[in-house]
Amino acid sequence: MVIAAALVLLAAAAPSPTRGTADPRERARMGGEFIIDAGESLRPPSKRKVHGHAGLSTAFGVVAEDPAAAIEPSVALDLRAVAPVRLGFAVPLRLRLVDRDPGDAGVLRRRDWDEVGDYFAVVRQVQYRDDLPVRARANVHVAIDAGVQRDATLGHGSLLRGYANGLDLDRRRTGLRSAVEVSGPLLRQPAAAGVELLAGDLAGSQVLGARAAARWAGAGLGVSVVGDPTAPRRLVVDASDPAAYETTRGNRLATAGARGVVAGALELEYRATDRWRWSAGPYLDLDAIGSAGRGLHLGGTADGRLGARRGARLGATAELTVGSRGYDPAYFDVFYTLQRWSAPLLGPAGTIPATAATTDAAKLPWVRANVPAGVGGMGEVRFEHSRGATARFEYRMRPGALGHTAALVVGVDVPQVSLFARFAHRGNRHGFEPRAAGTLAQLQLRVPALRWLDVVLDAGYVFAIRRDRRDGGGAGSLPAGAGLVTAGVGGVIPW
Repeated sequence: MVIAAALVLLAAAAPSPTRGTADPRERARMGGEFIIDAGESLRPPSKRKVHGHAGLSTAFGVVAEDPAAAIEPSVALDLRAVAPVRLGFAVPLRLRLVDRDPGDAGVLRRRDWDEVGDYFAVVRQVQYRDDLPVRARANVHVAIDAGVQRDATLGHGSLLRGYANGLDLDRRRTGLRSAVEVSGPLLRQPAAAGVELLAGDLAGSQVLGARAAARWAGAGLGVSVVGDPTAPRRLVVDASDPAAYETTRGNRLATAGARGVVAGALELEYRATDRWRWSAGPYLDLDAIGSAGRGLHLGGTADGRLGARRGARLGATAELTVGSRGYDPAYFDVFYTLQRWSAPLLGPAGTIPATAATTDAAKLPWVRANVPAGVGGMGEVRFEHSRGATARFEYRMRPGALGHTAALVVGVDVPQVSLFARFAHRGNRHGFEPRAAGTLAQLQLRVPALRWLDVVLDAGYVFAIRRDRRDGGGAGSLPAGAGLVTAGVGGVIPW
């Protein structure tokens, strides 16, 4: 009710509405000022209404246990001269050059195309961004993004933080994120109210989240709900191989009984700002994760902008976390895709169980039974530049087997280089110790070599549901680490 009333009051701020568009990079939302790049304004407008490019990349390497070739035709369209929309589509095909054990029929990897979500993943990018003035100094900001989610966070990140939907070697995912916000003055104070929606998979098989929030005079109130409707609670142990699990269609683990997990958070904050260079303030989140546990997050965050055009942004966050038994902060984090199936892989020994699987391996029942009550904390530093560079490092600590988490994400997207790198590690000890679970790494690089030819590299250590965990293993499966290395060239024809 409070948020709905704020939306109505903001929309009724002044005379008749006018419609228009504006590039978010040119508008300083914190104070209503405008920054105009003279170089852009002097450049003659292009007569072409639609821009884009078509591409075809080929690469060779190793995918899990098999030497393979990768072929990917793609097309991208930039319609911003007509409407604030960008589109991208790609069809990645991975072909086995040698089929090593365990065998899999056919040259084309069937695991890449055995679920509905795999076909949705052909949609590489759908982006819509608009800024609509509705009254004097009141605006509606709309953002819709579909594609791979590499580092998604909702609100302060106490429930969903650093989530990535593309870390399963055998499953590609296209997610959706949308936000609508009304901002403007209310009783002579800056105010805003809006709604965010997030889906990790357009097929609806994994994380779904929503957040409604309102701010007035620096004070903010928000409510977040995040859930996984298909999250397993009990796995089926393979009768012929007690150390592994039964699998179902699509190389998924078989489940029994109820499924799903839902978590909610009440968020309070205050942000002081000069509406131009800096903003800072405390926040308090009160969380509940299904029947697992309850937690409190008390923190402070600060951001500052540098440069004449405020192109660079530096930020930091520090947080104190207090949780009951069974509470895992940032429950939906970068490791969630793996942990939803089997959290014990990160148990006290930090190794895969060697003798027997457990029906309670899925994350919700496992954290409820094994994560103790206690106090912890989180620290984060981040950098962003409007030219196309981002970096973020986070360290989170709490008592228990899932206690220590470190994550580093770096991205560069400029005309000369496209780079994405990630390293994440989770376990019960400090330091780096690669193992079948608890370590994630990615490196994706594209560098121009000739005018229309790029060098491409895709390497990483992610996870997959594997059937070859042990020599002479049975018919069952177990989630485990999986490697990927491919290198090649990509041709691009722009228009």
